[in-house]
Amino acid sequence: MKGNLNVPVNNHAEPSNIVSNEIRSFASVVVVIDSGHTQGVSIDQLADYVAMVGLAETEHNMDVSSAPTVLRLFLASDRLAPSGLSAWDAAFLRALYRTDQRTVLQRYWIMQSMVQDISP
Repeated sequence: MKGNLNVPVNNHAEPSNIVSNEIRSFASVVVVIDSGHTQGVSIDQLADYVAMVGLAETEHNMDVSSAPTVLRLFLASDRLAPSGLSAWDAAFLRALYRTDQRTVLQRYWIMQSMVQDISP
């Protein structure tokens, strides 16, 4: 038996501390919503929140500091979340999907891209 042929295999691994040979990907996302916690949240806000959580694979309790992001939607102390995806959210998603996931410098390049995207 040759095994499962649907398992992804990296045939181009590099012996490097700068390049990661493991890249995460997903084909689908399942988001479970507790409607008991959506009081005062519009369907547009909820849809944008779900999109951000799904596309960026964020944690529900992620520290977003004071970033103007829809990820603040369910923070207990903050109901001042944007009405939908903010410029910050859009810049983050653009940067996340444009940067090379293999490099250990991806976070740095995301930050650089966001600063250029958001700054006037």
